[in-house]
Amino acid sequence: MKNQFSLSVSGRRSLFIWTLFCVIAGATFLAYTLTSLANGHGDFVMPLDDVYIHFQYARQMAMGQPYIYNPGLPATSGATSFLYPYVLAVGYLIGFQGLKLGLWAMGVGALAFVLAMWLVYKLVRLLGTGEWVAVLVAVAFGLDGAVAWHFMSGMETGLVVLLTLGTLYAIIKVVTDENQTLTPLILWATGLALIRPE
Repeated sequence: MKNQFSLSVSGRRSLFIWTLFCVIAGATFLAYTLTSLANGHGDFVMPLDDVYIHFQYARQMAMGQPYIYNPGLPATSGATSFLYPYVLAVGYLIGFQGLKLGLWAMGVGALAFVLAMWLVYKLVRLLGTGEWVAVLVAVAFGLDGAVAWHFMSGMETGLVVLLTLGTLYAIIKVVTDENQTLTPLILWATGLALIRPE
């Protein structure tokens, strides 16, 4: 009975922490969405011109012409991320077309933001700190304006941060846990290499 109670408390604590991270990411997403709409006078606008380069490659991928920037011309090497235009192309295919693709990009950023906060929390816990210290570090990460901007910019930067944190977490797990396989490390590191090769 005592074990069931402690698992229940642990489960509720994890749910609270997860909810807290979701609230931070959701509030950030809402603030950036409203700001985008206000600055675009009803359209979703992104803060960097490079975002629109990704959008064009994503549109062309969705049309069955991968790595072709201008229709009818040969493929180019202008996409700085191998994987990110595919992520955006999914949004294009399900209806986030034109400037609405910015909303999809920010949604992807918000999801990556939640997962990155969770990984920061897990990394700090791996270092042997108390649970609430780990929560405070993850919350500080989530409330940092520069971090939030990168996740909501429409670029792949948020995914780069997420995949970097995941790779670091997997490395530490492999080093500290003899039962840990290399599979998670390989997956995180491969994703990182594909999202931003340089």
